[in-house]
Amino acid sequence: MLSSCGTPSHYHNISTSGHKASVIYPDEGQYGLSYNQPTIEFAVFAAFRNCESVAKLSSCELDYIDERQITNKGEKDDWRKRYLLNKDNYEFITDSQGNILIKKKD
Repeated sequence: MLSSCGTPSHYHNISTSGHKASVIYPDEGQYGLSYNQPTIEFAVFAAFRNCESVAKLSSCELDYIDERQITNKGEKDDWRKRYLLNKDNYEFITDSQGNILIKKKD
């Protein structure tokens, strides 16, 4: 279960056996990526965590879940709120390569 920074083309080239998500931080023109996640929630939360590690959460915007581009502002806002309300229920660990590993706390 990994998460890292990247670009839109990098995201689309990621081959994964699990779920993936992309969160954009437009002020910087960069993306937080997550891939090989067991659930959509893990993928989205790890991507938000990646964005939050380098930008204000309020400027982080969900861009893709798996191959589906998220264009509805309400859905984007709902995922950000869900992450904000639930992130303390997860453990986020950065590995030696800068990838974020996520797991639900016991």
